[in-house]
Amino acid sequence: MSRKQPRVPRPAAPPEPGELPRTLTFALTADERAAVLRVLRRYDSDRALALRMALGIAEQQTGKSGKQQSG
Repeated sequence: MSRKQPRVPRPAAPPEPGELPRTLTFALTADERAAVLRVLRRYDSDRALALRMALGIAEQQTGKSGKQQSG
C-alpha cells in the first residue's frame, strides 16, 4: 500500500538584498555600554528601534515593549 505524501508548500521568495538587516558594531567601555542601554530603555525595549527613535529617524510606532513612543 502506498500512501500519498502530503504536499509541501513552496518556500517564500527570498527578500531583496536591500531589505536584509545590517549590523552596526562599535566598542564601548562597560560603563559607557550601561549608560547607552539605560538611555535606550527610555525609548523602547527593542534596542534597534530605540536607537532609531533616539536619533529621530523612526516614525511613531509601537516596539516590542508595547509602549507607544514618538520619535
